[in-house]
Amino acid sequence: MSAFVRIICVVGALLLVTQLSLGQTTVTVSPASKTVNMPDQFTINVMVNNVTGCRAANIKISFNNTILTYNSLAKGPFLADAFGPSPLVVPNGSTTEITYDQSVLGTNTYSGSGVLVTYTFTATAVGTTPITLITADLRDVNGTITLTKANGSVTVDPPLPIQLSSFTAALVGGTNHVLLSWKTLSETDNLGFEVQRSLEPLGPFESIAGSFIEGHGTTIEPQEYSYTDVNTEGKSWYYRLKQMDRSGAVNYSDAVQANVTGVAEEKAMPTVYSLDQNYPNPFNPSTVISYQLPSASSVRLVVYDLLGKEVATLVNGMREAGYHKESFNASGLGSGLYFYQLTAGDQTFLKKMMVVK
Repeated sequence: MSAFVRIICVVGALLLVTQLSLGQTTVTVSPASKTVNMPDQFTINVMVNNVTGCRAANIKISFNNTILTYNSLAKGPFLADAFGPSPLVVPNGSTTEITYDQSVLGTNTYSGSGVLVTYTFTATAVGTTPITLITADLRDVNGTITLTKANGSVTVDPPLPIQLSSFTAALVGGTNHVLLSWKTLSETDNLGFEVQRSLEPLGPFESIAGSFIEGHGTTIEPQEYSYTDVNTEGKSWYYRLKQMDRSGAVNYSDAVQANVTGVAEEKAMPTVYSLDQNYPNPFNPSTVISYQLPSASSVRLVVYDLLGKEVATLVNGMREAGYHKESFNASGLGSGLYFYQLTAGDQTFLKKMMVVK
């Protein structure tokens, strides 16, 4: 994987199976192919398109339970107002089947496209397993809705060498210098870091001469690092970390931006759905979660603990297109790792945050 930030979120656009013919209803596992690092937590969506008058939804998937551990299931925006029983989880040797059976979706019918349900898993062993959609049975008031279905797969890679908990860029007061700060929760065979920068969010990035900072090798103790860019040329740079293992392997962090021009810039409307890393992170007791919507959307922003239990619902309703921020106060929670999930439009994102008290 290109980024070593161990954030379990689903990054980028979801991969959908091409519709076979105009007007045909398809149910697909999305992303169709996904790679994660153990022991990361991640999500898989069951998507539907071109549904008219749906009154019932029966879904069953299977996966290899020696590679993945099932954590939780949440209804997607397509079934936002529906009700139903808890999913039935049945281990069978090395395979687990999960059945989500809603015989009647309330008093309303459901039409359109979107996420039926979102499954949350944890990667527990290296390997590859298909996510098999055994049953996708949708029914309208008069009978069965004709549909096709497609499966996906998950590949689990070994743990990433760095567990990065935060990476920030901030101006040094009264100057155009930029202070880069980052923290790791653990490191494996870490040689060190180089700081790279670019004027564009997607690069090309180049390493800053003399920016190498030695790592701590292998450690499970949190570590803090910093670097000050004193030659910003008065420009707004995007920064990322190039992390190097002693074995020669290289990984890259996501990019952060620092505006050093001194001129307030008007943000263009976002063109994609996205979920940012909360800031500050780690935090005590409050943090801010930012996200972007390219169009008015039904939004659900939820915080979970390590066991997949919902501990807070920050948003559950319509939001206008644009940039949004939500505050989260964890004063009633204990120290530890938590996850926050954004479901908006037809996409779902998952990231992690750390409460330190």
